[in-house]
Amino acid sequence: MGDSSMAKPHGRSDELTPQQQACREEWRALCQALERGQVEELIESCRDKYQFAKTYLVFGRDVEATVADVRQRAKHGKYAFFSDRGINAAHMTPSLAERMLRDWQHAIESKREQAALVFHSKFGCPISEYTEIAPHEVNKATKMNAAKSLVDSDAVIELAALPKVPADDGGAKVTSSDVAQLKLELSRLRTDVDRILAHLRLESDTGIEAENR
Repeated sequence: MGDSSMAKPHGRSDELTPQQQACREEWRALCQALERGQVEELIESCRDKYQFAKTYLVFGRDVEATVADVRQRAKHGKYAFFSDRGINAAHMTPSLAERMLRDWQHAIESKREQAALVFHSKFGCPISEYTEIAPHEVNKATKMNAAKSLVDSDAVIELAALPKVPADDGGAKVTSSDVAQLKLELSRLRTDVDRILAHLRLESDTGIEAENR
């Protein structure tokens, strides 16, 4: 009798085809570029700590509900969330959709982490002091309520608001030129932001050295 432990493993049913892997890589690059670009724009343009914190609160605010909705639709073979953002839905499956949703969530988590780090460097305190205000901090709460976020939602969600052209399947999609233009603008912005981050780190290190003297 053969030993079942020595049997060769069958191919995993959740392995991606080359076409699916290409879709995922394209999606991952898009998420990283757009979400990083959003936080970079915040770092570059925002000088007010209340507005910065208010914008930070928007990051990831709608992701849980959106992911749940997209996941449910994917179970029924509906992938408009991806096709509306330039991804070819012909190779989509619920399993692939789940991985791509995790990729997007990771991009948002990275965006939030970067924003929190820069806030601390810019304003000298954790961002939680403005996003988790104690009941007795009435003045701070009032200013936070009055502050206006620079964005309405996460970048990938907002991408759906771009002008679309008819797709072959009768739907609509973001054109490749739209995405290319976005990435070009983000690349230009990234150069400025990397310079700002380097300057902030230098200031932080200098401050620590001064305290230790």
